[in-house]
Amino acid sequence: MAKKSTYRLLAESQGVVRPFEILIHMPGESRRLIAQTLDCPLGSLNEPEAEAWFVINRDLRGLQARTHRLDEQLSPFSRNNNWWEIVTRTAERCGVKFYPGLKDEEVERLLFEHLADLFVQRLAAADLKAVDDIAEANPEFCQAIASLRLSRNATRAVLTAIALGAARTGESLRDGAAKASEWIQSWSRTHSWTFSVSVGLRALRQKLAEIYGAWNSRGLAEPPVGNTSKVCAALAAIFLQDLVDRTLEEFDTVGA
Repeated sequence: MAKKSTYRLLAESQGVVRPFEILIHMPGESRRLIAQTLDCPLGSLNEPEAEAWFVINRDLRGLQARTHRLDEQLSPFSRNNNWWEIVTRTAERCGVKFYPGLKDEEVERLLFEHLADLFVQRLAAADLKAVDDIAEANPEFCQAIASLRLSRNATRAVLTAIALGAARTGESLRDGAAKASEWIQSWSRTHSWTFSVSVGLRALRQKLAEIYGAWNSRGLAEPPVGNTSKVCAALAAIFLQDLVDRTLEEFDTVGA
């Protein structure tokens, strides 16, 4: 049996194994984007486990510290928050209602859907139509997104981020939507004889870092402010990364 690293032992002892595992398995670019969102750049760190632990445990700025209550911030004896506390405290601060018996993944999904609703509500009507046009013009790619079982607005939030990532400096979201649709159609032609949900999810996974960057630039986690906004953005990225990876693994297993 392989010896566990110090970072993994710390994650287990503090109840944050789930985000630790997700962070170490995501591409380094995505991990660095999440760290930047939390204002804790990784600097010279270049080991996935060290980077993941830094994002979670960084003094004053990591996920654990940013979800402390004021009294906990002032007390030197406060313990670090576990993952359930990180997720549920953030959900509560955003006004998301949930039953105490839910799994943390289910609360993550509720929070993600809530943030997506707020994000889509801020889109102009013309921008929203351009995003919906992407879905209408690219049913195969959107079939892969549908396998994630996201709400309509959450799917729109993903497609909007892809469109924003495709737009060049100075271009509108509608310009980006047209380019995103062109990219999807080019991808579809390349895989016209081999299409599967797994292939579509792999294409989506390649875009995840770009999606996170676009959400940050456009403010997925607004109007919440301060620590809550930053934590929301990080939790949304962690949730989507895990959802795509787990769903892809399920479809690969059954060969769909």
